[in-house]
Amino acid sequence: MGCTLFSEEWINTIPLSLLQQIREHASYQPLLQDGDAIEQLLQNKSKLKQAFQHLDPYVKQSLTYILIYFPASFFTIDQLLACDIDDVAGAELKAAVIQLSQLGMLYVFHRHRQQERWFILPQDLVSHWFSVCFSLEDHFSSIAKENTMDNDMISCDGFMEDVITILQFVQYQPITLTKKGVLPKRITHMLQQEIRSLDEHFQFVKFKEEKYASYPPYVAVLLDYSLRLGLTSISDDQLHIQPSVCNEWLQGSEQEHQIWMEKFIHEVFYPSTIYVQHLLSIIPLLSPHSCYAVADIMNQVRKELKWKDDQLEDEILTQFHLRCLKPLQALDCVLLHYDEHDDLYISLSEKKRIAMLYLQSDFSLLKPPHLQLDVQFELQLMTEKQDQQYKITKNSVMKACLAGRDGNYLCSFLQQVSKYGLPKNVEKCMMDWSRDAHNTNHGSIHTHNMHEMTSQRQQYQHVPLLFSNSCQSAEAIDVYNYMLDSQEINSILYSRYKDFQGSIEKKYLTFDDIYAYPHVIPSHWMHAYRKYHIAINVQIIETALHLHTYIMVRHKDENVYFVPKRLTKCDQAWKVEGNIKGRGQLSFHSSDWQEIKLILPGMNDKNK
Repeated sequence: MGCTLFSEEWINTIPLSLLQQIREHASYQPLLQDGDAIEQLLQNKSKLKQAFQHLDPYVKQSLTYILIYFPASFFTIDQLLACDIDDVAGAELKAAVIQLSQLGMLYVFHRHRQQERWFILPQDLVSHWFSVCFSLEDHFSSIAKENTMDNDMISCDGFMEDVITILQFVQYQPITLTKKGVLPKRITHMLQQEIRSLDEHFQFVKFKEEKYASYPPYVAVLLDYSLRLGLTSISDDQLHIQPSVCNEWLQGSEQEHQIWMEKFIHEVFYPSTIYVQHLLSIIPLLSPHSCYAVADIMNQVRKELKWKDDQLEDEILTQFHLRCLKPLQALDCVLLHYDEHDDLYISLSEKKRIAMLYLQSDFSLLKPPHLQLDVQFELQLMTEKQDQQYKITKNSVMKACLAGRDGNYLCSFLQQVSKYGLPKNVEKCMMDWSRDAHNTNHGSIHTHNMHEMTSQRQQYQHVPLLFSNSCQSAEAIDVYNYMLDSQEINSILYSRYKDFQGSIEKKYLTFDDIYAYPHVIPSHWMHAYRKYHIAINVQIIETALHLHTYIMVRHKDENVYFVPKRLTKCDQAWKVEGNIKGRGQLSFHSSDWQEIKLILPGMNDKNK
């Protein structure tokens, strides 16, 4: 399900005929050139803003209400109508949903058992829409990073390092699961010794099944991430590595990794509280070069989105900190800072990756932040980590040889990625150690908390040079599509869309889908602005009430747009109460009416 909630994958899933109808929508014609893809337009915030300007006013208003009430949730039209919305008629909300779906700005799903349609905003566009509809980022005050105290920092890029640790742990041989279908406690303990201690960042993580609650939270997050993306898989009661998918992941671009991480966060860590969802949706709008006071962000969002006054600010701020910011910090998505008053600040983690190491003659390696992942993989494979420093040792070289490397490969790799080349003494020792490795019974190699390897090297001869620059996968793999196929089978943490059972609506929705049998409504009610018999007036008002729409009437020589709410009949007279658009509540008696016309938004409202 998660795959289809992001724009590119959804567009790749719907029928070509539906995609063509979306592309041919009049609002897109000024913005699309030959060969332009819809998903590229939707991902371009400036073009998205232009498309927004082409929308009818009530569609713009309706979109803001969808962002306020359902920023990251499925909803039905009835649920939208039930929200506290006074300045948009129900029929306008319905018509807006149809228009937004026609533009591919709302995704439509069909639940066959309930025979109803469900809608959801594309999850990768929610932040863009908050920017377009509210311009929230223009109101945030920021300070330079150097004016904060970094007393809540954890190692940069540590999450990817820990994922690689998991992959290398499983690389040598599959891990057999217990009868309950979980890793043995001994293996789990070994993994904990190799990764960072970040369980407190994931204290609110929710497990898919009770049996997985035996995992330490951070181990569970790492395993779940590798399983969802298909880096590892479970079959025949064993945890296996997936080399082709790992290659694609390690060599993925910065943008691809950002998308994969966003999908992981939306599936597993998205908050249930709507106000916290608003705050989380704002984070991508922040500048990576500044720090922002979290309390200021909340106050601005509360003001612009008109949160209810009875909401407890401290409770929302605490939820945002513990359920969102702490996990995002551990996932290397944000940095948390404090100033001299102990106020919390947030900044985005910069992820421009480089492929350069600093290798010294004492066999130690200095690694810059955000090292290219395929280089990071090789670095962790051929070194040991001692006091937060990577060091080449005889044991680490023998471990790399056990994984399929040889001395020539290791030295060539370091020569390429080391800024100042490969010191001669380091090269000589590595070649000697690699020769020893190939002449040694590898069952005796000490693996420093890696699970015991008692087999001879020939057991691993089928293992290729996994994940290295010289090893290109013969089969192209879409990492997240692989995830989609296996995530419900091979996952540990609870997925927030797991219980939603529905299929993509392949029909291009029209206004006939929201108005009950519009062909039986006399056409002159919608096109002729005229006086009617009192009985016809009552029928038109009853139709407007049924369709949650409004009527245009002439009242005191002025045309007004009236949304009826309640009709009261008494003998030959009647009274209708409702709202005049833009003016508030009003009531009419039968003697007040002159000309009248039924308005159906999307059908006859253009020249109203």
